[in-house]
Amino acid sequence: MERKSWFEMKSSDKSIIPFNPVHQSDETLQAFISGLAGLTQLQGDGPFSRKCEGLLSNIFEKQVVLLDSCTSALELGTKLMNFEAGSEVIMPSFNFTSSANACIINDLVPVFSEIELDSLNLDPEKIIERITPKTRAVMVIHYAGISADLTSIQNICDDNDLILLEDNAHGLSGSYKNQMLGTFGAYSAMSFHATKNYSSGEGGALLLQDPEKVKSAEIYREKGTNRAQFFRGEVDKYSWQGSGSSMVMSELSALYLYPQLCNFSEIHERRLGIWLRYHSALISWAENNGASIARHGDHIQPAGHIFWVLFSEEQQAIKFRKHLLDNGISSTGHYQALDSSKFALTQGYSQAMLEISQRVSNGIVRLPIYFSLTDLQVDRIIEVTISFKN
Repeated sequence: MERKSWFEMKSSDKSIIPFNPVHQSDETLQAFISGLAGLTQLQGDGPFSRKCEGLLSNIFEKQVVLLDSCTSALELGTKLMNFEAGSEVIMPSFNFTSSANACIINDLVPVFSEIELDSLNLDPEKIIERITPKTRAVMVIHYAGISADLTSIQNICDDNDLILLEDNAHGLSGSYKNQMLGTFGAYSAMSFHATKNYSSGEGGALLLQDPEKVKSAEIYREKGTNRAQFFRGEVDKYSWQGSGSSMVMSELSALYLYPQLCNFSEIHERRLGIWLRYHSALISWAENNGASIARHGDHIQPAGHIFWVLFSEEQQAIKFRKHLLDNGISSTGHYQALDSSKFALTQGYSQAMLEISQRVSNGIVRLPIYFSLTDLQVDRIIEVTISFKN
């Protein structure tokens, strides 16, 4: 029998405010049921897939290819960059594995760099230290849906002839200087995973700046065929065009995602409203208890994806999570810094002295934030958080 941690066991209690439940608004469910009744296919590239791509293209004013995951988007986007084998891509160590794996499977080398303590995003000054003659790109993530310092990072890329890439899994609906996150890089990978602001359970999309690469992306994601063109009536039959994989989002997933994208602004405003309430209510508490909280600059609008509290010691974070759970609130940490992982150590990807990344990995706690979280629940989470004395 698999043993569960104390957090997992107690979090299964239905009286607990969950950390991140399935997105099930009445409107989404009604639209899904209505669409399901008239569904004529389950495989992808059907009418709802095309509607989702159309909405995303309108939102970002760029061409978008719908995929089965953000991981696929990162892998495909990196492949389409056509970097020579052995090229290096600088990215934050405090990051999910998909960003690094996208490089590895394309015979590239992920180079892990340090983050800023206030934003938890790439530190521009540290990027410069990682540049070598083999460096070809910088991949940013907008951690928690708060933009990285794109002005400084883009200047570094321009000065060193590097390509900017965006892992925008967290940043969908966020912006930097009134420009949507995901529209800065040569490509941007989006996520519609169950934990994200807009969810199809599993799913993703790739935004490409170069329209010429869209056709190549469509061919690769459809097992190396021009099937997408066939469905659009552009060719009489589809055939094998080159190498490829199976990366198409199912029509069921697109059907579930579509009504959420229709309510793009409403979902963003609700999540951002919760984020801002947390920030306003907890900033003084954090300062008085040796903690820090998520924050943003004047020119950044958060996506409202994650609200985090950071402690200097891991035991403080554990104590805080226990306090929340004892009071009926589920919370969670986040990923381990990639450079200190077992795989990085055995494969030679480790970087020395990334102390901030390690500290954040150990000390971060994420509070519940989702569309259906009620005002009373937010009040309760704030009340319980403020009652914690470190």
